[in-house]
Amino acid sequence: MSLADPWARRAVFIAVAVVLAVAIGIAVFMFPRCCVPSPPTPDFAWLTKGMQDCDATAAKQPSALYFLIIPMAVKPEDEERWRSKSRDEIGNAILLNSEDALDGLKSRALRISAENYEFNVRDGADVLYNWNSSVGVTRLTIPNAESIETFNAQFRTRGRTSKTAWGNMFIRRDGNCYWVNAIIGN
Repeated sequence: MSLADPWARRAVFIAVAVVLAVAIGIAVFMFPRCCVPSPPTPDFAWLTKGMQDCDATAAKQPSALYFLIIPMAVKPEDEERWRSKSRDEIGNAILLNSEDALDGLKSRALRISAENYEFNVRDGADVLYNWNSSVGVTRLTIPNAESIETFNAQFRTRGRTSKTAWGNMFIRRDGNCYWVNAIIGN
């Protein structure tokens, strides 16, 4: 068979293509594919440092009341699981302890919410403290808060708007920064 013959060239081309296809097929099934490495665990050192900084500032200024707001979101189908870990319901949100919140963020079961929210505090004398709406992690302060002995907290978001939903009462401790690790949405 001469390669000058067009049929012979086609036959050689087809034979080479079949051999390559078989070799690729065998390679795909015989050798494991190169694994895509899982993404690294998110680094929340900045958040831990923010907690430490808030604590240090509050300790230096015990007359003020400090809050570090950590708004989180969860998949709707996982909300009940997190509710079972909740320390408290705080007005339209699920409050978590810091260990559960950080573990959830690192495992990607929770994420920092990008939703706009309002955070409000009501003291034992029914004085209301509110701030402009926020997005993301925020530190809020009530200066000259010596008269506040107890308080309740509330979140309001686009999807959770109840003005009457307030969490349980907290006893104020001088020089303490309150880390508000709250699931505020999905």
